[in-house]
Amino acid sequence: MDPMLIHACETLVIDWTHQINNVLKEDSASPILQGLNPLPSNEFDFWNNRLVNLEGLYAQVQYSVLCTQTETSLQCSPGFQPHLPLFSVFIFFPVNSSQTLREARDVVMYLKPVQKILDAVGQTEYAQLITHIRAVMHTVSLTWANSEYYCRPARIVVILKEICNLFIDMVVHSVSSALCCSDLKSTLE
Repeated sequence: MDPMLIHACETLVIDWTHQINNVLKEDSASPILQGLNPLPSNEFDFWNNRLVNLEGLYAQVQYSVLCTQTETSLQCSPGFQPHLPLFSVFIFFPVNSSQTLREARDVVMYLKPVQKILDAVGQTEYAQLITHIRAVMHTVSLTWANSEYYCRPARIVVILKEICNLFIDMVVHSVSSALCCSDLKSTLE
């Protein structure tokens, strides 16, 4: 087999493995850790996108042509010594990806009720916010209690912080609106 073709296949596998690792390392807490103040929609979008990405990657891993190309590359290159960390990630990726895929499915499923109630909260006026807080916290606690993967403090803290950011935004918007109305009223008088 052509050494250039073997090198191209090996490079493709290496690049693909780096892309997989980047997807697996993504964390929904990143915006918070960067000092931003994301809203809950950020968490919902992150997990929905992660699920789509992982399903795509998992389908690629399951695709036998890639495995065949890798085997062919290894068999045709007698002097080739695979770089162990790279190929250990590649070889064990189906196991890791299936667990990560299960996690994403679990989280998306349990965040849907939270998203639904927060969408309703986002449509309410600030004065009515207090009537929804109990339902929001109850729904979050159900997610905490029932999700296999979202029951970790590092996960639940993210959504709680984002919910707080939503409430803060609602307060700021309400106060800003009240001040604008007050300024407008005093200007008109």
